[in-house]
Amino acid sequence: MKRFELVAGTSSKFWEVSVSGSDLTVRFGRIGTNGQTKTKALASAAAAEKERDKLIKEKTGGGYKEVTVAAGATLAPVKTEPRETPAKQTPVAESPVEQPAPSQPAVANVAEVAPAPAPSKDIEWPTGGFQWTAELRKSLPIVRGINVPPLPPLQSSPLEPFEFKDEKYLSAGNMQALASAAGRPWTYWGAAGSRERITTESLQQADHEFWLEMFAQTLCAFQPKGMDWVVSCGRSLHGIAFMLEVTLEMWAIMSKNPRYYPTQLFGDLRHAIAAADDAEYAAALAVATKVRAAGNSEHLMPTAYLFPHLTEWVLEAMERKLDSTDLVLAQSVIPPEALYAHLHSKQWYLYYLAGALLLQAHLHGERAFDLLALALKKAGDRDNIERALRLLTAMRVPQLIEVLVDRIESKEVRAALDKEAERYPAAVLQTCLQKWLANSDRSLEGWLVRLALRKQEAAQSALATLDAGGRAKFEALLAALNRTDADPASLPELLRNPPWLQKRKAQELPTLTLQQLPVTDTLQWSQSELQQHAGFKPNSYALNNKPANEPQDHYLLKFLDIAPTSFERILRGEPFRPEDQQTREYRRGYVLEHVMLLPEKVVLSLWNSFPAQGWYSWSDHNTPAILALLARHGLKALPGFLAYAQANTLEGLTIAAKIDSAALAPMALHALRNLKKAKSIAAQWISAHPRTTAIVALPVAFGPPREERDNARFGLRWLMQNGFENVARDVANEYGAEGAAALQALLDADPLLVLPAKMPKIPPFFVPASFRRPELPDGGALPVSACEYIGNMLTISRLDAPYPGIQIVRETCTSASLAEFAWDLFEAWLASGAPSKEGWAFQALGLLGNDETARRLTPRIREWPGEAAHARAVTGLDILAAIGTDAALMHLNAIAAKVKFKGLQDKAREKIDAIAEARGLTAAELADRLVPDLGLDEDGRLKLDFGPRQFYASFDETLKPLVRDAQGTRLKDLPKPNKSDDAALAEAATERYRQLKKDAKSIASVQLIRLELAMIARRRWSAADFKLFFIDHPLTRHLSARLVWGVYRDGQMVTAFRVAEDWTLADDQDSLYELPSDATVGIAHVLEMPQPLQAAFGQIFADYEILQPFRQLGRETYALTENELRGTELTRFKDKFVATGSVMGLINRGWERGAAQDGGWVGHFSKPIDDQYEVQIALDPGTVVGDVSYEPKQRIPSVMFRKSGTWDQHGLVKFSKLDPVLASEVLRDLELMAPFAGE
Repeated sequence: MKRFELVAGTSSKFWEVSVSGSDLTVRFGRIGTNGQTKTKALASAAAAEKERDKLIKEKTGGGYKEVTVAAGATLAPVKTEPRETPAKQTPVAESPVEQPAPSQPAVANVAEVAPAPAPSKDIEWPTGGFQWTAELRKSLPIVRGINVPPLPPLQSSPLEPFEFKDEKYLSAGNMQALASAAGRPWTYWGAAGSRERITTESLQQADHEFWLEMFAQTLCAFQPKGMDWVVSCGRSLHGIAFMLEVTLEMWAIMSKNPRYYPTQLFGDLRHAIAAADDAEYAAALAVATKVRAAGNSEHLMPTAYLFPHLTEWVLEAMERKLDSTDLVLAQSVIPPEALYAHLHSKQWYLYYLAGALLLQAHLHGERAFDLLALALKKAGDRDNIERALRLLTAMRVPQLIEVLVDRIESKEVRAALDKEAERYPAAVLQTCLQKWLANSDRSLEGWLVRLALRKQEAAQSALATLDAGGRAKFEALLAALNRTDADPASLPELLRNPPWLQKRKAQELPTLTLQQLPVTDTLQWSQSELQQHAGFKPNSYALNNKPANEPQDHYLLKFLDIAPTSFERILRGEPFRPEDQQTREYRRGYVLEHVMLLPEKVVLSLWNSFPAQGWYSWSDHNTPAILALLARHGLKALPGFLAYAQANTLEGLTIAAKIDSAALAPMALHALRNLKKAKSIAAQWISAHPRTTAIVALPVAFGPPREERDNARFGLRWLMQNGFENVARDVANEYGAEGAAALQALLDADPLLVLPAKMPKIPPFFVPASFRRPELPDGGALPVSACEYIGNMLTISRLDAPYPGIQIVRETCTSASLAEFAWDLFEAWLASGAPSKEGWAFQALGLLGNDETARRLTPRIREWPGEAAHARAVTGLDILAAIGTDAALMHLNAIAAKVKFKGLQDKAREKIDAIAEARGLTAAELADRLVPDLGLDEDGRLKLDFGPRQFYASFDETLKPLVRDAQGTRLKDLPKPNKSDDAALAEAATERYRQLKKDAKSIASVQLIRLELAMIARRRWSAADFKLFFIDHPLTRHLSARLVWGVYRDGQMVTAFRVAEDWTLADDQDSLYELPSDATVGIAHVLEMPQPLQAAFGQIFADYEILQPFRQLGRETYALTENELRGTELTRFKDKFVATGSVMGLINRGWERGAAQDGGWVGHFSKPIDDQYEVQIALDPGTVVGDVSYEPKQRIPSVMFRKSGTWDQHGLVKFSKLDPVLASEVLRDLELMAPFAGE
């Protein structure tokens, strides 16, 4: 017997082989296990020895090393029974062709997953290797000797001539390039040439030059029959060897300017070679061998592709990296280690490589497992994850469980793991326990606990495999969930006997018939706003292609699909009628801006009569035109606007901010209660028009039952709760005594009895016994039944409208325990696939969460858009806003300042702006107030109590935490607890310090960017605010001490100072400086500072070795030339090549990515200037959101200054509008972009 082992990376496998007569027996598996044994009977002893030698060479070629075994050791032969009887299909060989695998080049380690837990004899694990089905076998790639289905018949006779089309754009140019590469006088045939040359006679000639040119013509013609027909025709008429010689020469020509991959160029030639008889195959092999022997490297890859069963050819092409793009060599007979090395660093889609993985499973069985695991790792979307799982779970080996557990955060993987948990509960529990013990993963913890509670017998088996410490830790977790119930008498009635379990119903509100009070429609714009809106000029690009002899008005009406027979009537200003429009199979949205180019009377008539849903409504494209219509025509344009707002509520209510109309109130009330995206805009409209809202809502609120009634009641309660109670009561009084009484009845109704007609059903993932239950301040946990009642309340709550009982729950239980309960619920929701209809379980974080909730949630919010979960990420922003603490808003503001996904960043900015506006602040002023103090005392210290020992954390000037003992001695780090310490206190203090370091790092990165942008924007603070936010704050004071601050009067710097080490102020002579109480303070920009002042502070900072947080005193400065000041475009950067990574770095300097187009493509970046303008840098070829590697270099075609929101040549502004500081910063940003260094 011979034994071989592979120990590399995390792989630890053995393989043994023994021959007894004509029987060959192998045993294989992970080192330390018994493995699997298989016996194969061959024709003779010699055949068995030959097969053994072949397998040994293959194993050693794959990295296995022989080890010594005891003399005389042998393997007992076994008989293996087939696991399936496949359906009748094309025969598939049991092994590859007879050619032995050659020695392979050095390859990367295969296994990136940790070895599975050693299977316990008391625990059942997946076994049996790859489980083939008839469908999977059909998906094996075509390889000679393995899978060779019959060749498909030709779609038409090989002697049937055809002709090319006369292509006037690409064909001639492509042919010229091909002819040049081939060194032949080819020209494109076109229709006439192809009819003349492609004849029965010419096709029957084995003329190499004719077929080579035929190939070239087909490449350039985009001929529907294409290369497939040419290859099939040629090999059917003249043999495989002839056509192979032609195609290989064409490949060599094409490789000088590659446009095609082998899968496109060679048609069915690979299939034909696989299916060829011995004579045809030998002839084709001779051709391929001859061209390879010629030493031309361009032939190595195509011949390897066409002969995938020749391992040595494939490995040579891979070693020389000739398959760097299309991965066409993956479907070849090679060791799994070689394929892993070929694939592990590349991006690929499983759709194209499933056949390669199946081939590996067929060839190598369980050795292919790491490749299947790699497929799951590479899968980036749901479809690819599901494809990978279908293959991976077909491989029944113990390590399958660990791979699934490692990716439990994926919904699709979790579903697969659920299935495995039903079949192998103890194995899954053992694996999960080991991972949980290693990293305390909370998302895994919840799933693990629920499984352990459901499979208690399996849990005991899994726990038995752990050491005493591991068992104790998990048992402590279970014990924590099994807390002593609080005394029911200490609970409020809501948590003992909630109203939905009682027969008591809410008091019936009166039903009234009230005549709505009159409301006068008004436009509340100022004269300057009217002039601004009315001055809108429509873009005339629609006329660029207008025929010279066609009237402009007729041409424009065609854009609305209006029939020519209706032109005259429409141009008289008569209303649009449905029969005026031509019928189309597909009707696009119509651009209102085109209509604005028509005569005014026609514009107004069409606006008021054309179907509102027909207008193109992407983004806010129509807003300027609608504002212009209302400004020019006043209330005459209101009918069209009301119809538009009804069809486009969000944009309509945004435009209607200063339009008071009773017709808008129902839209606002509906949006306030039902439309998440439009809720904030609806609230703004209602706040601006509370009287109109109340006038419309009161009659409806007490009318007959319908959805509008619920919207009206919701709106009236909202008015009363948001500062408009007097307005609502005044309006109610105007409706008379019954109106006032009805409103009072609405307000007096017990809010706990405002329930839906039928309470929602609690989903299966809500298992309170597996959650950390909320606790009372005096001790004791809520009973499971009370937790279920909280679940009921959450199902009927929204972030913006929680069930009133939620407040009672918050008053009853401790904040920390409620947050833990909500987090466990959230993890259970994720584990169940995050069903959108149960989104209340996610929103519970906002209703019950705290600062720790925000800290945990923020990293996930940042990641979700890249996992096709943008909507979930946006809800996460709502949750941070709902938590509402300074720490939660700090995390929200950090996302608004910097995140990889612009769409998410924009939403975060909207949230911050709304919160700031509600507090009467700007977003920048709010950011000042959101820098957390992390619990530091007024001396900037945090006590870390170990019981007998105390330590104090503080920060250095770079916001790096440091630790001192009680005597003030600085320590390298927080010491580990010892036996004399209080274990509970020490553990809590250690965790607090760990979180402190993490928070400080996050805060520092955000604050550095914020302060530099504040310098560029020349933000100013009052003396009182400066002291509050930069001197007294225990964190930001460290950053402020590394900057030079200016004192300003009438926009000009009058002096400067710094913050000294004792938090006093010092001037440029390092003398004590007293800041006047009425001073205005800002971070000084070098262009504002006279040279002597710069030099003085530069010397002081050098003497004290003060390292600035960003370049301030030594900042590079630039100026626009006279010609640039007079222009709208900067030419100094034109055609400059820069690294894509440095373009992305502009985001940290206040630039923004342009809107992502199809596929996430971004073609420009812009820097906002004063909310009116922007500097825009164009990129060629552009980049893709989230993938800097898409194109590593960018050319800068142009840098333009323009009005915000304009494009192309419209809205351009001269650079003279930029002041010197902003101009310098723009030029600095662009000058400092790294040039592209590679090829």
